[in-house]
Amino acid sequence: MIIINKIGENLVISGFNQETSCLFTPERLAKLEDIAWQSQTVRSMEDYQALWAKVEEETKDNFKEKIEAFHPGIYVSPITKKFYAKLNGGKVSSVSIPQELIDRMELSIASGISIDPLVKLWLRFLRNPKANQTDFACRFVEYINTPYVQPDVLKKLTDEGLDCQLATERATTFQVKITMEGLLNGYKVSQEIEHKFVADENGNPKKINRYAAKFDEVTGEIVGSTKDELPGEDRVFMPAVVGMSHDAFYCGDTLGHIIRVGQVHRLPDWSHVNCNDHQSAVKGLHVGNINYIRNIEGEVHNVFVDPAHVGAITLDSLGAIRVLQYFVHGSLKIINRGIYHSSTYAAQTDKQWEEVKAEILKSFGELQEENAQEADEVSAL
Repeated sequence: MIIINKIGENLVISGFNQETSCLFTPERLAKLEDIAWQSQTVRSMEDYQALWAKVEEETKDNFKEKIEAFHPGIYVSPITKKFYAKLNGGKVSSVSIPQELIDRMELSIASGISIDPLVKLWLRFLRNPKANQTDFACRFVEYINTPYVQPDVLKKLTDEGLDCQLATERATTFQVKITMEGLLNGYKVSQEIEHKFVADENGNPKKINRYAAKFDEVTGEIVGSTKDELPGEDRVFMPAVVGMSHDAFYCGDTLGHIIRVGQVHRLPDWSHVNCNDHQSAVKGLHVGNINYIRNIEGEVHNVFVDPAHVGAITLDSLGAIRVLQYFVHGSLKIINRGIYHSSTYAAQTDKQWEEVKAEILKSFGELQEENAQEADEVSAL
């Protein structure tokens, strides 16, 4: 006898000391039910094994079905077997999804994790001016897939007696996180500016300490600084490596070389970003992954980056990317006054894209059809 049960999105098929499972589809269920009915009349193990062979054939993983069943935003070409993002109006992107990203989707599905963030990440990437460059698209996916073994988690697991290999697997995560809206959550390193300029008695600039020391009222010893009482938003930073040597950028509405928590940091346009992946330490706003912050001393900020704003991914192992724009939503060691949600920044970048698209239409009449289709889908998220 063959028995079929539906558990979540899967079908579980049981027989004589045998069991298998597959993704549910109405068509597959109908075929398996027919096999199950036939099993009610078999009289020999030979006949039963022949039916079970049909079960195994029917339940073979079909990744095309798996992806499309789990997410309606993915299309698989029956000819090329490549994967594409579905767009508004029933059309399909002209740029295929790199296999490495599909592999990550498959792992997520197998673990019961939603692939919505990965699909949205790809849709945002399709806005990128370099999205149609296959090498760059693959490099982008390789970058977000860069692994990281969390040392504290690894130590805890090994201390608990877990096998080293298994502990390492469980302690491994990704160096860059992906938000629910498809944004990258990476890092930026800065140096705090601890001085400021005020006018002296002659009206000339005078450099003084931005923060005052705090003293023990009994001993007179320095016990801290007034900056320790300030939230992240009230402190001022500058890029750790390039300082003020590169092009000025906007921090909110102010053009300069200042970094603040809770602000969008952006260059005026793409001409200020060196998009050559083969060059390092050149113009553009620099952010990165965990490898990146290992190589630079300073205050570490958490940043959101829209994949559309990634201009270059350096080919070295330093973990840096150059971007047109990023948003600082916190620091590793400083407490914020407020909480900055990725959904808010995602809405801002969506609005920016609509403005850019409108300007292109005004200047050139029509966007290339595939670019317009790819961008519209992101706006509908």
